[in-house]
Amino acid sequence: MNLNETKDEIIKRPCNINFVIFYESIYQCTPWMNSIKLLKKENHTVKVYQNKYFGGKYNEECDSINFELINSFNPRILYRLFLDIDRILSIFKKVHLVTISNIGTTINFLYTSLIFILTIYLKTKRLKTKEIFIAGDPISLIASYLAVKNKKHVLVYWPLELWVYSDLKMTYLKVLKRMEKRLHKYAVGSLEFGTQKIGRASCRERV
Repeated sequence: MNLNETKDEIIKRPCNINFVIFYESIYQCTPWMNSIKLLKKENHTVKVYQNKYFGGKYNEECDSINFELINSFNPRILYRLFLDIDRILSIFKKVHLVTISNIGTTINFLYTSLIFILTIYLKTKRLKTKEIFIAGDPISLIASYLAVKNKKHVLVYWPLELWVYSDLKMTYLKVLKRMEKRLHKYAVGSLEFGTQKIGRASCRERV
């Protein structure tokens, strides 16, 4: 650090910023896209890690804003296998055997989640510089936490959706909610959308 730098100069110093998103395509997330545009104007380096199965492909918007888009790995044969299992077991919903039907959904979710987390870990484990990770959902929070754990990176939690525990029906979603409560405490801060009422509800859900 240069001891002669002013506070404004430190704030404007170019940073490496990583947005991590699992449940949405970055192109459908207007607040994040606007943030990336502003960060690029300040000469920050931006990477976006997203789930290949929920996200979108590289397009001209990446070029116009000049950020790097990294999709999760795509072992397509395995993905098709788990997707077919999900579809087959979903038939049980028609005969009101929801528990059996949910097994396929859970298996498919666990597969895509683990592939996503593994992608982030492998892509970031050799980073030499101090970087900022911004996570957008519980799975992204887990992946980002593993990326910053025992390192000098900075973790920020910017959830794109409020998960209310009492509204969650699937067991794996409840487990994720408990993980969110535990891991968001390792972030230097959390950002919230919406009104003060939503902000207070969000705080209650993460305490």
